[in-house]
Amino acid sequence: MISYKAAFYERSGHGESVLQMGAFEKVEPAKGEVCVCMEYSGVNPSDTKIRAGLRGDLPFPKIIPHSDGSGIIQSIGHGVSLSVGQRVWIYNAGFQRPFGTAGEFCTLPETLCVPLQDHMSFEEGACLGIPAITAAACLLSLDVKKKDTIIITGGAGSVGLASIQLAKFLGLKTIVIVSSPEKATAAQNAGADLTLNYKKEPILDRILEATQNQGANGMIDVDFGGNIDWSVQALCDHAVIATYASNHNSPFPFYMFMFKTITLKPIFVYTLTTDMRTKAINLLNKAIAAKAFKPIIASVYPLEDIAQTHKIVEKGNKIGQILLKI
Repeated sequence: MISYKAAFYERSGHGESVLQMGAFEKVEPAKGEVCVCMEYSGVNPSDTKIRAGLRGDLPFPKIIPHSDGSGIIQSIGHGVSLSVGQRVWIYNAGFQRPFGTAGEFCTLPETLCVPLQDHMSFEEGACLGIPAITAAACLLSLDVKKKDTIIITGGAGSVGLASIQLAKFLGLKTIVIVSSPEKATAAQNAGADLTLNYKKEPILDRILEATQNQGANGMIDVDFGGNIDWSVQALCDHAVIATYASNHNSPFPFYMFMFKTITLKPIFVYTLTTDMRTKAINLLNKAIAAKAFKPIIASVYPLEDIAQTHKIVEKGNKIGQILLKI
């Protein structure tokens, strides 16, 4: 058997304590599977939460982390439509599977691989999993049309920056919530029409002013519980909140939602229906082909520095995606 190098952990805890390097036996693809020679691995908050034990007991005795990545197909199993030598980006590689993208090879179902368009780099391809699919799925969940206005919170995060670019591709107006001047600049560079610093401005007043007191037509929210004190009030009747995270627990304000007929759509990228995932990837591919979407990369580290990348992601103040060069 051929062995390959990968990062892994066998127990939950701090990254510096549990993440290590080791050799694994290369697994040849079975029916419907491909083996990808990895170029880059994307590091996301969900990866660090699983490793830290915040998602419960570890599902496998030994885990190679990370769901996102990019690389070249090295071998294929029976019945696969993708080809050897094809450039691909990968998503959900680490969901309910023990071996993700933080290694030299990754064998997985071909359904979790998407051809990487020629003008996109491997670095950019490794950013097209959790953040970009989440952003696309959130946008597709909003009942909005061209020229409508949406609110995007966490506007300088990976999902936020992707949401801005995809919203502009769809012809939407964006009000983007950030926490610093640097993040405002990043959001503006991505195409935000209006940026608001929630630490320094009366968010609700500014949103209502910008929408002539009508409220926005939809919202993509990174912290449902933390923003509930103003979010519903900032929306028009029959609007949709697509939320993919909540850092704060909050009682559900049922009557606030009922009186305005607001729809709440939680988005969890790992359990999207096949139809929703297909539609999200199609939207991404159209925006990429039109050169209207370009992932923002914060920094790239060697695989051996995986613990450092987890620490950076856990701090939550990065602008753009953190990658590992395999």
